[in-house]
Amino acid sequence: MRWSIRVVLIAGIIFWVLPGKVPSQSLPDSLKVDNREFLRLLRRAEDLNKEQKQRAKRTINARVLTRLAQDEDPGVRFYVAFNPWTPAKVLVDLARDANQTVRWAVAMNTRVLFQVDPAFREYLDNGTLNLELETAFGARGAAPGREALIEIVEQGRRWRIAGVDRTYTLEHEDGVLTVFNTPTAREALQELAKDYVEIVRVGLASNGQTPPTILRNLAQDVSRVVQQKVAANRNTEPVILEILSRVQDPSIRLKVAQNPHTPLRVMERFSIVNDETFRVAVAQNPGTSPAILLGLIFDSSDSVRRAVAAHSSTPVPALLRLAEDVDLEVRKATVYNGNTPREALTQLSFDKDREIKEVARSRLAQLLKQQIDRDRER
Repeated sequence: MRWSIRVVLIAGIIFWVLPGKVPSQSLPDSLKVDNREFLRLLRRAEDLNKEQKQRAKRTINARVLTRLAQDEDPGVRFYVAFNPWTPAKVLVDLARDANQTVRWAVAMNTRVLFQVDPAFREYLDNGTLNLELETAFGARGAAPGREALIEIVEQGRRWRIAGVDRTYTLEHEDGVLTVFNTPTAREALQELAKDYVEIVRVGLASNGQTPPTILRNLAQDVSRVVQQKVAANRNTEPVILEILSRVQDPSIRLKVAQNPHTPLRVMERFSIVNDETFRVAVAQNPGTSPAILLGLIFDSSDSVRRAVAAHSSTPVPALLRLAEDVDLEVRKATVYNGNTPREALTQLSFDKDREIKEVARSRLAQLLKQQIDRDRER
């Protein structure tokens, strides 16, 4: 009897263990999904994910953004991190996100919301939140409320509007009045400045809203690319630009030469170096002084003189001299310069090059008409 029981047990084990002999385990009916239903669910999940990304990208609702910042999909969190309407406290959490692309998006977030009419500066300087300004904000879903307070940070250039739910910063630069959301918290920026992934630090160094104190730390970064971005950033302090202008890497020094906020003493030094690339950079830099440009009109490089001829700050005596330049492209840049005086245009109106001659005569004709109209009025 015992042997028969053993035989039965052994036979059962062999039946279950031998390859190809394992019986299929059927799923409960409630878990079965046919192919059509499976594909429908897959498509629906993909569509919902796309919708979430679009919401994260476009919404200005702080509560929605806060909720989406916890989404399991890093693509959704990326758009939340990049959205300028995302609350500053949410960006602090996203600056520690496990996904480096999300952290990069936080580093690149400029916090720029929209632009308004520069004429509003007058009201801002008076500390007045008039109806037109309130309407301009309200049209973008950012109404500060009638009890909002205006703080003049820098007369004619920078203001702060403290509303009920948000604080906005307004800056006027180059004829544009830009509205910014509450800046990314310093805590988050400091985390990003120490991030082990280079692209995150590059993003922070590239951001035109990164504070000078953070850029000061990034200027000492081990990455050459990060240092290049710091050298090109308009928020970088002049003293840091001067330090970077003396590093060994020429690509970093060139970015300093191209930065309009570089100190004039550094620009003067770059304007007389042997490397033509640096002298061209100085001649093209919008921050270069008229005195430095005047010194470059006798440069041996045609490219340098062309850049000087096209510069908006080139003084009249320099343009008179450049109108006689032997290089065709230098004279062409001179005739297209809006500051070129009548005397130079008269000379260029007889230039041997047809394009220069036609442009000079067209511009000169307008000046002559204006003069005739003024004389008649007298």
